[in-house]
Amino acid sequence: MTRADDLDTTAAQWIVRREKGDWSNEDQSQFDHWLATPGNRIAYLRLTDVWNRAGRLKALTSPRRNRFFRGQALKPAAKIAALFALAAAIGAGSYAWLSKTNDVRYATGIGEREIISLADGSRIELNTQTVLRFSHEGGKRTATLESGQAYFDIKHDAAHPFTVLTGGHKVTDIGTKFEIRTDANKVQVTLFEGSAQFESDGASATRQNAILVPGDVAVATAASMRITRKPAQKLIAELGWRHGVVIFDHTTLADAAAEFNRYNRKKLIVTDPKIARLTIGGTFQTTNTQQLTQLARDIFGLTIEDRGTDIVISR
Repeated sequence: MTRADDLDTTAAQWIVRREKGDWSNEDQSQFDHWLATPGNRIAYLRLTDVWNRAGRLKALTSPRRNRFFRGQALKPAAKIAALFALAAAIGAGSYAWLSKTNDVRYATGIGEREIISLADGSRIELNTQTVLRFSHEGGKRTATLESGQAYFDIKHDAAHPFTVLTGGHKVTDIGTKFEIRTDANKVQVTLFEGSAQFESDGASATRQNAILVPGDVAVATAASMRITRKPAQKLIAELGWRHGVVIFDHTTLADAAAEFNRYNRKKLIVTDPKIARLTIGGTFQTTNTQQLTQLARDIFGLTIEDRGTDIVISR
């Protein structure tokens, strides 16, 4: 067997291991070490790309969606063989990952979260009601966050930068972990690790540019950009949604209700502007509105009325 065959076999084994669903930190460490060698990386990306091009990657763990396997789960050895068979059928050697165009759309519903694992080892986590498109063309990695909130853990590659477009702005990673939340009129970028360039994409009336470092929170509109600093404890609270919770700290009742409404079909309605300004704190499960309404009743003596599709909070 040639070295190229050995590399392809090992790359195929890694693909199967990553799709099994029991991926550990030790597995990730071993994979990162193996992937750091250029020849290994090329083999892995080529085989992954072949599988993605045929629209079969998810079939490794979801055989019911895979007509290629006729609904039968395959053993690891058979999966590896299928990868090589597909590569040969498509003619993997006739096109390279760096010259391929690919565009995939991901979307989550109310209360849903999704983790996207990319071939280069990067991960994107989507929060509730989020729409994201990912594409790579000519080696360029581009994600477009159309709506919602996402956390990015990006493997830096100076030759192939990772760019996120959203709300008329652009974020380019420089070895980065960051979160982006886009609302109707603004974009918020929180930088947790590494650094990132945040700029308008040229379409905005006022072009703005900033290099973000850990702890920076940038809030931008079409006409302005403001950067503040947050301590580590508050940065952790920003990512509570990744664990199914929201963390409030001197948050108004109106803002807390609005945050809960992102995750639940039954909406919280605060009828009185005065009680809307009351502040609360604590950690709440995103889908457990009863935690918030019970607090409002017990602490503030407010009235809670369940109207079926809505829960009204009043005096």
